[in-house]
Amino acid sequence: MDNWTRLIEAGRELAQAFDLLDRAAEITTISTAAVITKEGLLGAAREAVARTNTLLGRK
Repeated sequence: MDNWTRLIEAGRELAQAFDLLDRAAEITTISTAAVITKEGLLGAAREAVARTNTLLGRK
């Protein structure tokens, strides 16, 4: 994988992470289901950032 391809993939992963964070921020209910959903979205965002770090050779 060349550098440009890695950079493009990293950008996609970060875009996904920000989308997941935006979706998590939209959840304002404090029901158990909402909290579990929000935690899942935040976890998925963390994973996307971790994939970005891997693609960029960090960590």
